[in-house]
Amino acid sequence: MEPLEIQTWRAPWKNLYELRQFSIVNQDREELISALGIWILVKANNSKPVRLTSHLPKALLEPADSCPELIKNDHNLSKYDHKSEFKIRVLDLDLNQHVNNTVYAQWAIEALPPEILFKFSPTDCTISYLRESFFPGTILSCVKIEHHPDTLTTRHSIFSKSTMIKLANLTMSWGKI
Repeated sequence: MEPLEIQTWRAPWKNLYELRQFSIVNQDREELISALGIWILVKANNSKPVRLTSHLPKALLEPADSCPELIKNDHNLSKYDHKSEFKIRVLDLDLNQHVNNTVYAQWAIEALPPEILFKFSPTDCTISYLRESFFPGTILSCVKIEHHPDTLTTRHSIFSKSTMIKLANLTMSWGKI
């Protein structure tokens, strides 16, 4: 229960999107958690992005020291080790009636076989959200597993089953329990 510090800073990207970097550090300044979010403001009537600078509070517009590279988390795998189907439930939705971001991680983990889930625990997860998904619908969660001596790397792609449009990519690192 040591005190933790949450840090956040902005990094504008292409003068249209805002990257928001988050970091949680302990008393020894060791980074425990980091995250990178992309903020895009979209007009409801035409679904086109608008510049964020005129819509964000001044406190969020402080300049960033450097603009981090976007994490490329794209995999176009032709073969997957496991596939699972999930129906989108009403409880999966956020206030905007899109599937909540956390549900994509659940779909990815649930697509893994039990022998992995009971022997390994996630140590790192990178999620790239590509498209939103809505109720009702069915998704297909596909995973490729890379075995290492005491660890695993899993690469996940989540698709809309009806259109086969890719909704998200996830890369997860796993350590033995």
